[in-house]
Amino acid sequence: MSYDINLVIERIKSFHEKPLPPEERWYGVGAVFRRLADLPDDFPLRLQINHGPYIEDGPLAFYDNSPLPVLVCRKSLEGFHSRRPGKIAFSCGTAQVWYRRLNDIQLAEDAAGTLAFPCHSTHHIEAVFDHSAYAKHLLELPDHLQPVTVCMYWIDILSGYHQHYIDMGIPVVSAGHMADPLFLSNFYGNLRRHRYTTGNEMGTHAILSIEMGIPYFHSGSLPYYEDRTGGDPDFTTQYNHDYQGSRPMAWRFLGLLPKVDSCLEITDELKSFVSYLHGADEALDRIALRRFIVEAYLMATPAARIALNDVWGDRQLQSRLGLASSGSEGSVPVTVLPGQDH
Repeated sequence: MSYDINLVIERIKSFHEKPLPPEERWYGVGAVFRRLADLPDDFPLRLQINHGPYIEDGPLAFYDNSPLPVLVCRKSLEGFHSRRPGKIAFSCGTAQVWYRRLNDIQLAEDAAGTLAFPCHSTHHIEAVFDHSAYAKHLLELPDHLQPVTVCMYWIDILSGYHQHYIDMGIPVVSAGHMADPLFLSNFYGNLRRHRYTTGNEMGTHAILSIEMGIPYFHSGSLPYYEDRTGGDPDFTTQYNHDYQGSRPMAWRFLGLLPKVDSCLEITDELKSFVSYLHGADEALDRIALRRFIVEAYLMATPAARIALNDVWGDRQLQSRLGLASSGSEGSVPVTVLPGQDH
C-alpha cells in the first residue's frame, strides 16, 4: 500500500482540533514507561517525562517550574532536574529507544536512500529557513544517498512547509501529531526504511537514528528561531546556535558526525557518545521505576492514598506495586537490568 501524505495530514488535523492531552501522552512516551514498569495501560502518570534524549547536561525551565516528579533520560540529568525544593527525578533511559528495543524494530531488508529531518518548529518557536533551498540541497546529495524522503513535524505540515518539498518532487512522510498514540510506530516505520538520515539541526532524530545503527550526517544551513510565545521565559533563552560557546555537548556531537563526502559510518566513539545521551544502556531497576511512578501518583492524588490505607497491609498488593520494603516478608527482590540487553 502506497504512502498517502494527505491521509496523514487529515489525521494530524483531527488531533489538532482537540485539546492537547496530558504531558505523559505526548509522543506516546507514557505507554512505554508503563510497559517497562509492568503497570496497567490506564495507570495514571502524575509526573513529567523527558520527551526525548536531551543533548546538553543542564537544567530546563520547563522542568524547574513544575513541582511534579520527573523521569529523565540519563543519570547525569537527575541533579539538574531535581533542584526545585521537594522535586525528585529518576533516570530511566529514553522512551523512544526503549520502544524500539522492546518491539525489536530493525532496519528493513529493502531499506534505501536517505530520510531527511528539516529542523522543526514547536508551540514555542518558529524554525525559520528557506525550505525550497533545503529541498534543492537534498536533491543535490550524491547518488548513493538518493532517493531522499523528508520527514516533517506536524506543526510545520499545518503551516504548509511540506509543500515546498512536494513541489520539488521529494516524497514527504510524518510521524503524525504529538498526541497520536501511533506516533512512535509511525516514526520507526519511516526510519527503518532508510539507509541514512540527515538534518539541518541537531536533534532527537540524529540520536535515534544512530542508536538504531543508521548513519546520520548533518546537511544544510542552520535555521534561526523566532519566539512564538510573546516572551515566555521558559523558552526564549533555550535555543542558541553558538554550539562551541554555549552548547558544548552539541558541539562535540557535531564533531563526531561523519561528513557527507566521507565514509558514512558510525564510529565506536560516536556510538558511545550517543549511548550516553539516550541513557537506555544505563542499568535500569524496573521495580524502582514502578515504585517511582506509583508513589508519584499517590503523592499527587491524596484520595487514592486514603483509599489504599485500608489495604496497605496487604503484602501482595505492596509487592504488585513494587512498594514493599527491601528484605521484608512479601517484598519483591530488586532486579537490575542492563539496558543494552533489552
